[in-house]
Amino acid sequence: MLGENELSDLVLDSQEILDKAEGILIQLEKSLAESAVDADKVNSLFRYFHTLKGNAGFFNFNVIVNLAHSAESLLEIVRNDNSLLDQKMIQLFMEARDALYEIFSNLNEKKTDTMFKDKADILIPRLFYIKENLKAEASEPKIEQPRFGIFKRKIILTDPVPTAKVEANNGNTNGLTAVKKDIRIETEKLDYLLDMIGELVIAESLVTQNPDIKELDLPNFSIQSSYLRKVVRNLQEVSLQLRMITLEGLFNKMERLVRDLAQKTGKKVAFQVSGKETEIDKNALEILTDPLVHIIRNCIDHGLETIPERLAKGKPESGHIKIEAMHSGNEVWIIISDDGAGLDRDRILTKAKSRGLIKESEEENLRDEKIWDFIFQPGFSTSEKVTDISGRGVGLDIVRRNIAKINGDIEIKTKKNQGASFVLKLPLTIAIIEGMVVTYNGVFYIIPTIDVKETLNLMESRIDYIDQDKKVIRFRDQLIPVVSVERLLNHDSSDKNSSYEKSLYIIIVEYKNNSLAIVFDGIIGNQSVVIKPIPDYLKGTKGFSGCTILGSGNIGMILDIRFFINNYYKENKESEPAHG
Repeated sequence: MLGENELSDLVLDSQEILDKAEGILIQLEKSLAESAVDADKVNSLFRYFHTLKGNAGFFNFNVIVNLAHSAESLLEIVRNDNSLLDQKMIQLFMEARDALYEIFSNLNEKKTDTMFKDKADILIPRLFYIKENLKAEASEPKIEQPRFGIFKRKIILTDPVPTAKVEANNGNTNGLTAVKKDIRIETEKLDYLLDMIGELVIAESLVTQNPDIKELDLPNFSIQSSYLRKVVRNLQEVSLQLRMITLEGLFNKMERLVRDLAQKTGKKVAFQVSGKETEIDKNALEILTDPLVHIIRNCIDHGLETIPERLAKGKPESGHIKIEAMHSGNEVWIIISDDGAGLDRDRILTKAKSRGLIKESEEENLRDEKIWDFIFQPGFSTSEKVTDISGRGVGLDIVRRNIAKINGDIEIKTKKNQGASFVLKLPLTIAIIEGMVVTYNGVFYIIPTIDVKETLNLMESRIDYIDQDKKVIRFRDQLIPVVSVERLLNHDSSDKNSSYEKSLYIIIVEYKNNSLAIVFDGIIGNQSVVIKPIPDYLKGTKGFSGCTILGSGNIGMILDIRFFINNYYKENKESEPAHG
């Protein structure tokens, strides 16, 4: 009887094989246009379907066996004569790949592939029909039919495992090689390990920074605690690497999406990818998929013009879409750009006014960045027609919401008739951040250092009043609103009753050219903090992105500075910082 672990391994291995097969099919499709089919890729594709057939055969999944065997048989002819490969054949192989992926995706739950027999019965005759027609052009080799019942149940490796020589016995390997192996670990176990390492970091901080021993003269303890701190920090660095995954798999899936959408819209699209090797936190990667899909859909459906429109503008008939990833400080930037029509400022403004998002009197003072932000409103669309690709006003609001979940940001750069770029700015890791620890009224808060612009001494700063109850500070020819954390958390209209008698510092924070000057009693210093979930009793409170346990044993709340700034300027209808 097939065990759960064996079945899970079969599904995972097969999905990995099918992902590779999809990538090769896309590459072969591109090579057709250049009339240079890569024989190695055809051989690899044949081997993938052969492996799927063999793996499924060991477990008696006959629907999978028959479908994979049909694709394999046709590929056997093609690899003997690569010139036989054409666009229709690649499309059929792609349909077979998609059907197999769907079957494997349901195996863990269904435990059988029989309910997919009807789907396979449609594809198999089509594959067989092409194979029979090709027999006149290429002789069909004899294919040995597998006798699955006599084999032991095991998973066949798809490709040879890379090997490396090992130096042993004073450099004499005696022909021995070490095999590089990957170990598959359940996600839950890995997450638990990473959580425990986070707890260890906090525990080390609680011990080495314990107030009871801080004032004592303990030279040996200081030396040993320093060594402990070093070991824990090294372990922390390793744990962060365990969380990191390259963007290659995600970008490869986008290549298939672009291919399918181009065919559906009848547009020619050249797709370029760079920075596949860039790594990002695995949890961030899971959240990133939907935003990329929505943005690319909009680039192809709305951004890129039709072929006649592009030719009329003097552009090449093929539109270009590019995805690039790079590291920028403690962030990963993912830039999706196209060379299409760009965003239409006037149409967006007209739509925003019709929905009551702005008044005509405000129109002249709006910056372009503010206007582009309107397209992230739920249900906002300037499309004149609804398609099954986009145009329903659904998608871009989800993009911003998902990016915000991981404390990321999105910016738009566009020029009419020259294209648009969506810049996703994501934290390198969502488990640990660099933060400034501050206090106000006896409560500890953490401000992400990426949001901090300047730190000022309150006593040396001049605070003025505007509109009777709003305080501002002049900073580099700019009037910045002065607020307390209580004001931000309670969403009060003003701080008119706050005297800031105990406060010593003003921390100026900035987001999208809008700034706030937040008052605090004290600054403890900068440090790396492990992000913990918000306690249940505070989950309804907006303005916190998490919490942490400080070395003193106190709980520190991590402030969502970007939420505070957006919310403040929205409530006060200040679309631009005031200038003096």
